[in-house]
Amino acid sequence: MFLPESIHEIAPLIVKYLRDELTVEEEIQLNKWASASEENRFYLESLSAEKIIRIDTDYNEEAIWEKIKLTVAPPAHAPALPSRHPFYRRLTAAALVTVMLAAGTWLIWNNTHKQSASNPTASIYKNDVAPGGNKATLTLANGSIVILDTAAKGKVSQQGNTKILKTGNGQLAYTMDPSGLSHGREQLLNSVTTPRGGQYQLVLADGTRVWLNAASSLRYPVYFTGKERAVELTGEAYFEVAKNPKLPFRVKVNGMEVEVLGTHFNIMAYSDEREAITTLLEGSVKIIKGTANALLKPGQQSQVDEKGMIKIVDNANMDEVMSWKNGFFQFEQSDIQTIMRQVARWYDVDVSVEGNIADHFHVAIPRNVAVSKLFNALELTGHVHFKVDGRKVIVLQ
Repeated sequence: MFLPESIHEIAPLIVKYLRDELTVEEEIQLNKWASASEENRFYLESLSAEKIIRIDTDYNEEAIWEKIKLTVAPPAHAPALPSRHPFYRRLTAAALVTVMLAAGTWLIWNNTHKQSASNPTASIYKNDVAPGGNKATLTLANGSIVILDTAAKGKVSQQGNTKILKTGNGQLAYTMDPSGLSHGREQLLNSVTTPRGGQYQLVLADGTRVWLNAASSLRYPVYFTGKERAVELTGEAYFEVAKNPKLPFRVKVNGMEVEVLGTHFNIMAYSDEREAITTLLEGSVKIIKGTANALLKPGQQSQVDEKGMIKIVDNANMDEVMSWKNGFFQFEQSDIQTIMRQVARWYDVDVSVEGNIADHFHVAIPRNVAVSKLFNALELTGHVHFKVDGRKVIVLQ
């Protein structure tokens, strides 16, 4: 069984076992511990099958073991200790999600593992909050509103000579009939708005693809005419702009403009963030704020503050920037306030932080898990704790 006096001795051996780094003497010692009880053997087997725990320095072993005991229940007949094998090296990047915590604890979850509804460890909280999903409303030119998450697939509406479709994969797509266009015709504007806990994808009439993050909105013409393609954004969105040298694409957000011809970029400009951040993945974009402007190259990021100052960052962390679009939370050296702002948007919760939590965290975890999974990972540092009361989250030291 788990003995308090054995935790500090056994935890590093389990880590080395999972990483295939045990010496012969250490393997004998670990086998002796695993053979002491069915519970010990079961915990070790469970870690091998579902989780890898890599502990570097300054780790909190007691917290780790407490979480393990809360999240794994031994069966009546525990499996035998598996033979030594290079388990860690066989795992592919696609099958893993890494959770890196500032205290030096790294957790890697097998993202293909599906917990059953009968799992007694679905939540260690009295209350839990489900993750967000594809939720949005479409506002048509006449002001009528369509709830997209419940709308049937197929034709949603018709705006002038443009059909609005909900595709089989749940995206919104505009199909333009060029024969019906007229430069003198009044421009029809639509908007898609995601709530907290929502996200959505749409394809504009020119073929530009847009991914909207939670608590965001995009206002755009149902078809593009004139000398430019202009849209207005609040919140965060990732754009893959269809190339058209004759019609530059412009995103207006927070008094700033992002001008492109055809490129891939992300804009994060929530009202509760200190800066509007544009990150360029491919092509080139021009950032315009008042009389200031800057040209971005792939891999660069612009940060525009409230005073209109433009700062350019080279070698931006693309994995962190694009994590939301790719279905993850990912933070690197982020403070708890930054993390909790994203949590509030995605889980539609109200957050209050009590005390002065100065620690910075490294976290990467799927966005499709209940909020308790993220909190469990963060609590392994021993530097932060959470209480969930309905849709209110309290962060404690």
